[in-house]
Amino acid sequence: MAKASNKITRFDFISMVYLPLTKKEIKDLADRLMSERFPVETIYEIASSPNAQSSFHSSLVLEAYFSLDKSSLDPVLDELCGKYNEIEHYTTARTFAKILTTLYRLKEQRQATDKMLEVTDGRYDDKIIDGCFRQLQTDNLKISVALWQLQLLTYFMNKKNAWIKDEVYAVIEKMRQNETPGVKAFTAKYLNKIKNL
Repeated sequence: MAKASNKITRFDFISMVYLPLTKKEIKDLADRLMSERFPVETIYEIASSPNAQSSFHSSLVLEAYFSLDKSSLDPVLDELCGKYNEIEHYTTARTFAKILTTLYRLKEQRQATDKMLEVTDGRYDDKIIDGCFRQLQTDNLKISVALWQLQLLTYFMNKKNAWIKDEVYAVIEKMRQNETPGVKAFTAKYLNKIKNL
């Protein structure tokens, strides 16, 4: 007689992401969920939840999904982009910014899926830009959050959005008030990158 499979349920997933997880455990969980065809919509829903712990780990699982299969997040891209300015937790904001930065890079490299091209056609620009600045203006801004929000904003620096560069300079000046060697190196490299945009 065949043994019944023990597929991960929604409840199992929520229980798992409440626990401390290492990078390897996140990757292994993403591998298993993907092989079981666990709904990416459920992972995104938990990643967008108000609970900081489950939101953080779920967003890392989404990132791992995305690294395994670039089209795996297509079903949730409209919601991710359309609600980017509603992200509650800085850790989730960092991970979502990292995913979107990769998405825009894939578009530049002409490796984007049709859905990626659709969500980057301008319809969500205002929400994404607003979300980036909301995260950059929080108290106790974390450097990893700033790094990915600023990276994402570079995709919107053009003539239409010339004001973004001025706002970014103001954010960087604020960051430099608490300058550490890491902040100094990051801001110098970033300012050099955007100089000619």
